[in-house]
Amino acid sequence: MTFDSLEGLLEPGQSAVAVFTRQDKLCLNADGTGSSGNWKLDAAATFDKVVIYCREDPESQSGEVIVADYVETPPSAEPDRSVLHFRGAQRLGVTDRNWQEFASTGTNPVRLVGGAD
Repeated sequence: MTFDSLEGLLEPGQSAVAVFTRQDKLCLNADGTGSSGNWKLDAAATFDKVVIYCREDPESQSGEVIVADYVETPPSAEPDRSVLHFRGAQRLGVTDRNWQEFASTGTNPVRLVGGAD
C-alpha cells in the first residue's frame, strides 16, 4: 500500500510522534516491539502512536511506513536526547513522497502531531 501523508495514518484526535530514520537507527523485533534513534524529544512527553518513515537508500526519495503504539521515551546516553520505544509495530507500506512532503514539515527529522503539538 502507498501512503501520501502522515495525517492519513492517524485517527481523529490521536497524537503521534513521527520520525525520519534509516535502518541502522531502527531496531524492529519480530514481536513488533522496538526502538528508534536518538531524538530531541521531551522524555516526559507521551503519544498515542509512533510513525516511522524509514529510508534505507540515501539516494531514494521514498520510504517505508511503519506505525506502532508508543511505549516510552527514556533518555539516551547523549544529553538532551531520547530513544523512542514502541510495540505493535506494523509495516504498513511505502510512500513515494520525501520526508518533508510526507510529514508536512521542514528538514527536522521529528514531527509531533495532535495532542503533542
